[in-house]
Amino acid sequence: MDYEKKVEEQINQYANNALRFFPPAAHKFWMRNFMFPKMKHVFGVPDYFDMYLSALPSSERSISILSIGSGDGQLELELAKRLIARGYNDFKIYVTELSEIRQRRTGERVEREGLEDKFEFHIVDLNRSFIPGSFDLIFAHHVLHHIVELEFLFDRISEALAPKGVFATIDIIGRNGHMRWPEALKYAELAWEFIPDHWKHNFQFNAFHEKYLNFDCSKSGFEGIRAQDILPLLIEKFDFSRFVAGGGFIDVIFDRGYGQSIDMDNSRDRALVEFLSCTNELLLETGRVKPTMLFAHMIKKTSAPKEPMIWGRMSPEFALRPVESPP
Repeated sequence: MDYEKKVEEQINQYANNALRFFPPAAHKFWMRNFMFPKMKHVFGVPDYFDMYLSALPSSERSISILSIGSGDGQLELELAKRLIARGYNDFKIYVTELSEIRQRRTGERVEREGLEDKFEFHIVDLNRSFIPGSFDLIFAHHVLHHIVELEFLFDRISEALAPKGVFATIDIIGRNGHMRWPEALKYAELAWEFIPDHWKHNFQFNAFHEKYLNFDCSKSGFEGIRAQDILPLLIEKFDFSRFVAGGGFIDVIFDRGYGQSIDMDNSRDRALVEFLSCTNELLLETGRVKPTMLFAHMIKKTSAPKEPMIWGRMSPEFALRPVESPP
């Protein structure tokens, strides 16, 4: 791997208008109806902003928050606004980002809101360095699947957590490059036999795919570079307090590549999205496919960890798909 070349590719990939990365309506439907209810049950909150904020201690003292890979800063800014609205005035959000372009966008947004005193900015390559400090909350929102040196990063996060600190994340944990494992690929290919042709146009490739393309996204930049290693390393290095997992074979069908072709105002398209989502849930619950997405709160490793709050039987260990396992 030419590391410096991949760094350049990663920065260039996100240098332009970030609006093109917004998920389509089919993906939002699946998240709203099949992921968020699980999250609400386990974390007791209605959305992912509050999933992160719910990890904070109930305290009047100063609160220190570290964002791992902040991107354009929309999430961090919303968290700051919600904290202020809830009476948290003494807090600081430390923002880390690889790209100076995206960091500059974050700074501009923060300045427009007049919240400069609530933020501190750091340009950091998290594969190679970290910022000093002790943090009540460290969060990584769809960032870990871009990291090569996961062991290094998780060790630094564990060291930087305050005694009662929480590491929170929402991320992708499927096969590297966001490919489907063989058992999940089987169901994606079966779906391809009966989904309508207008679903088969891939907007990222601007091409019609007669057969499902099990594409390796890690060929450019760091997209999904070690996604399959995230969950086993988290199990090794942290204790989970709350855990939800989902996805499987359908998230790539509903996501940005193919999902923009799905018309959720069309009753047939909508019914098919729901059918595939329900089928995927059954496959997850019976262990026939493994999850590709997690929502988690974690703490430092302890000698006597408590059982985490989970949805159904989907514990971190049940969600794990060992790389060497046969389909």
